[in-house]
Amino acid sequence: KVFHLAWSFVSVDIGAHVGRTLPKFNDLPIQDTGLVLAHYHYRCYEDVVRADRTVMISHRYIPAKAGVNATIRALEHLLKGGATPPSFHKAMRYLEHLKDPGHSREKYYHNRGGSSLRIPEIAALVQELRRTAAFSELAQHLRPDTIPWWRLDLLLREQDSSQSATFAKNLTSSG
Repeated sequence: KVFHLAWSFVSVDIGAHVGRTLPKFNDLPIQDTGLVLAHYHYRCYEDVVRADRTVMISHRYIPAKAGVNATIRALEHLLKGGATPPSFHKAMRYLEHLKDPGHSREKYYHNRGGSSLRIPEIAALVQELRRTAAFSELAQHLRPDTIPWWRLDLLLREQDSSQSATFAKNLTSSG
């Protein structure tokens, strides 16, 4: 995502991935904030298709009142030759929906694990982020050369980083 100083802001794209600033601010260096944004949602097929259509209209890829056949032609032209314009994945999915809604819907749910929600990758990421956050907090209180690594590993296994920090303080005071 992109963030701007309020007084320099002009606009951002729909996903807030790219933005524009007033010309006098264009030469300011880009700052890496170090922020991590984990975003996950599990929307039904109908909501996704509706959102895809809204994006296609917003990008002016299709007119709001275009019929199905005109929309198919417009999206096929947009994606001709493997083109990848902004939001092309939404254009591809919406085009697939217009051509064969049943198959498109089935594919959507199949790629998401059917009707049940299975997200082991996200669970693993959250666990790693907790460990990283715990380690960052611990680093303020610990010098690794003074604590055996097996005890440090125990700290990192704590589920709650605030408990880990308290545990770390106790560890350093107990030697």
